Amino acid sequence: MVTNNDGWYDRESGSLSVEQDDFPLIASVSYLNSAGLGLVPLKVQKKVQKYMQALGTRGTFGYFEYYEELMNGAIASAAELWGAPARNVAVATSVSEAVSQVAWWRKPRRGENVVLICDDSSAATYSWLRVAEDTGAEVRFASPQNGSDVVTTRDVMALIDKNTAAVCISHVHWITGYRLDLTRLGQMVRDHDALLIVDATHSAGIVNYTPEELKAVDMLVTGSFKWLLGLAGAAPLYVGDRLLGDFNPILVGSRTSQPLPPFDQTDPTRINLPNDARRFEYGSSIAVPRIAFTASIKYLSDVGRDKILQHIQSLGSELAERLIREGAEVITPSAHQKRAGIISAYFPDHSSKVIYKALLSNNVAASLRSRFLRFSPHIFNTEKDIFTAIDVIKTVLGRA
Repeated sequence: MVTNNDGWYDRESGSLSVEQDDFPLIASVSYLNSAGLGLVPLKVQKKVQKYMQALGTRGTFGYFEYYEELMNGAIASAAELWGAPARNVAVATSVSEAVSQVAWWRKPRRGENVVLICDDSSAATYSWLRVAEDTGAEVRFASPQNGSDVVTTRDVMALIDKNTAAVCISHVHWITGYRLDLTRLGQMVRDHDALLIVDATHSAGIVNYTPEELKAVDMLVTGSFKWLLGLAGAAPLYVGDRLLGDFNPILVGSRTSQPLPPFDQTDPTRINLPNDARRFEYGSSIAVPRIAFTASIKYLSDVGRDKILQHIQSLGSELAERLIREGAEVITPSAHQKRAGIISAYFPDHSSKVIYKALLSNNVAASLRSRFLRFSPHIFNTEKDIFTAIDVIKTVLGRA
């Protein structure tokens, strides 16, 4: 890693093309909390402000000026994010909404089961729990084995059988940072004629999905307000051909029949479903998050999406090594293929809550998740932020 005297990356060395001015907060805060909420680059903020100004001062004239970018631009950005054809992508409003659509459509019945992870994001679990209340389907929770803190790919696979209707998991666990093997898991799910639904909130924008991974899943969906550096309210999703061919949406509305400007050609007496993934987009779009999402994907592409994972994992490795040196137990796997941007740890003889409060008091943003300290560096972070966090921890441990 090459840094200048300020700890900022030198673009001449081939590192990420990030300008410090895009993220004013990092001048005063070591922001290691993108898994909580991503920082929105100034370039993205300005794009949103221009749209809002056009809408507020020019009404429909301003709206139609942005219509192509708002609708088709967001779809093109989702296609770029997933590396998938435009017909297989859409932009919903949240992970919970997209997962709920599939859960209520598939509606596993008594005698069938759904496989989830015990301490996963509620966006991946609640929809299936609610459906099971009505149908009597069995809900199985994969849990850590043999004293581990981490649910592995093998732990999930152990619960799949001939009666499994769906497996719904987070690709990267929001607490432990463990990254599941989607290709391996997807093959087993497909062999049992089940669905694999994936919350990609902590991998999308960091991990570039392979064709094998896309083939393995039935749906990938992510929020845009964490690692994608956008705003809440846009949830880009990928739908595989197997699910897309059968899916009949539970929620339908003004956009279901693909109305086009001037919006007077839709027949309200019959439903004419789109023949692509946009059947997930049923109502009036939440315009501002879609504009922000499109701008953030462009920003990440300009930075160099092929280099983002390497940069983040390099910082994660540096952080994990230094935490271990200070006596921490790092629960996130060290192997790059088993993690993305999250590093979680705890100190056996010290309170994570005390350390967390000390970090905040010293302008280091991290998270306290369960009994673990969770760090999540992004493109705007450097080794300097890692050193700052470790220095605060040393002080708490009495080793400064």
